[in-house]
Amino acid sequence: MNSLMDSLFGRYQKGRIGQFYILKSTGLDPAPQETLNSWCQQWLIKILSFELKLDDVKALHLLQLGHPDILWLAPPEKEYYSIEKDELGPLFKAMAYAPMELPRRWIILPDAHALSERLGNKLLKTLEEPQGQTSFLFLNAKRSALLPTIESRAIELCISDLTPLKTNKALNRPFGLDFEAFCLQDQRFSELISEHQLGSPKEWAFNMKLSKDKTLLDKATQAYIEWQTTQITDFKQKEQLLHEIQWYYNAKLYHNRAAERIFGLSLP
Repeated sequence: MNSLMDSLFGRYQKGRIGQFYILKSTGLDPAPQETLNSWCQQWLIKILSFELKLDDVKALHLLQLGHPDILWLAPPEKEYYSIEKDELGPLFKAMAYAPMELPRRWIILPDAHALSERLGNKLLKTLEEPQGQTSFLFLNAKRSALLPTIESRAIELCISDLTPLKTNKALNRPFGLDFEAFCLQDQRFSELISEHQLGSPKEWAFNMKLSKDKTLLDKATQAYIEWQTTQITDFKQKEQLLHEIQWYYNAKLYHNRAAERIFGLSLP
């Protein structure tokens, strides 16, 4: 169901997991913090289930109770994490000890955007050469620019919403839907086809003349991107899609014509 997590877990099983990851949302997610939190929770459940031979329910219960090798830091009291209040003190203290039960320690920073330059610089050596077997997951729901010296040390992952879409019983096809069926079964996008036949995304974009309706264009693009994420299982293809999405928003920023932007998304 989640090819990115499965691919990453494959690396974990082979002992090839990275030490530092920055997780970002797709940019279209209406609740990015919840999505990143949920992804991390599922990841940690997967680790606990695998290492401790637990079912997912027991692994979740253990995660909620707290595990000595998992540190989920609290959000900052104010806009930024404070050095004076030692809000990241638990992170530095954890680095003084080896993992107790799991092969690796996991440290999750839920609000990476709240790192000040001063605190970010203090973290650099820890991130570059963590003691013991430690992996950091920095959640950047706001997609804010972090210190270049921090970003350069991390592997960046773009996380999409894991919540499965509800299935229209009349369609009787939960996943692998064509574009028109995908829009029909989601009330957010069903209005897009109330008066039009979709066909393929490219045919629809052309016939609808989306460039004349900016609101419709944005909603159609969101529908297309979300549909694509249900179709693609290959990691390389997902990576290509992310590059196309980034190009789309850059083109929008620089006021490229709407038709050019949407047709840059490799519509089938």
